[in-house]
Amino acid sequence: MRRILIAAAIALFAFFAISCATEADPTGLKGVWKASDDDYSYTFTFTADGHYASEVYYLEYLEYAEFGTFEADESYIYTDDYDYPFIWDGSNLVIDYYGNELVFKRTSKTARNNTSAGKLCGVWRGQAGVAGFTKGGTFASMGFCTNIDDYHADNTVLNIGGTENDYLILNSKLYIRDEDDIFGSNYTVVFDRETSDGEDQTSRDILTLNNPWHLTDMGEGTNHYIYNFSSSGSYTMEYYYEYDTDRSKSSGTYRYSGHTIELSDDGDLAYMIVDLRPFMFSI
Repeated sequence: MRRILIAAAIALFAFFAISCATEADPTGLKGVWKASDDDYSYTFTFTADGHYASEVYYLEYLEYAEFGTFEADESYIYTDDYDYPFIWDGSNLVIDYYGNELVFKRTSKTARNNTSAGKLCGVWRGQAGVAGFTKGGTFASMGFCTNIDDYHADNTVLNIGGTENDYLILNSKLYIRDEDDIFGSNYTVVFDRETSDGEDQTSRDILTLNNPWHLTDMGEGTNHYIYNFSSSGSYTMEYYYEYDTDRSKSSGTYRYSGHTIELSDDGDLAYMIVDLRPFMFSI
């Protein structure tokens, strides 16, 4: 009798273990999947709670990305963007990607939906540039576009300066739907996390004790501006074009307040330090 009870208990435990595993990942798709085709590479990330992201790269350059929610049955993966026919080939996932059959291999079983305002904090880097989010609600970006503004977020929408953007954080990647061209892309941008604290360390001491500040333009990167700030409130600026030996200089006084440096002669600068990462550009 005791053996029967033990066997029944083991069977019951196995049933619950299988049930929990099924409940945790009912589609069997959870994880990061990658495929390649000539010069293109493809990535799909699926979470157990029904979120996904896709990325297409041409020679390591991000060509297209999308994200949202998904459902799946035995034949299709239904996303907000497109319905993908698929089959299993052993442990591989074969997806009909817009008429092109691609064989995806799971590169990681970890796919966490980390989307929240708190998880935004820190510094992120991607092909669109560098973005910083402080715990205090200040955002800055340097890349195709430069920007500094207030931000707030919930679990689905990121509001930057009054502009709402859908976003998603999967593992250590940040996806933002840039429909209003905040990052100069007008499509989904992708960032990898560099830091996670979001500490705003902006200060006058850092400004004056870490000269010179070397700024380059966000276009071809050939225009250079070198600033030096004194504790007495004066500054100097030297400008040069990368392919020219001539240099021009200017000087004046400055006023520092919050995240802005007001220059007497050369306009104003945005200034923010996030997790020891400096953001500085003309505004």
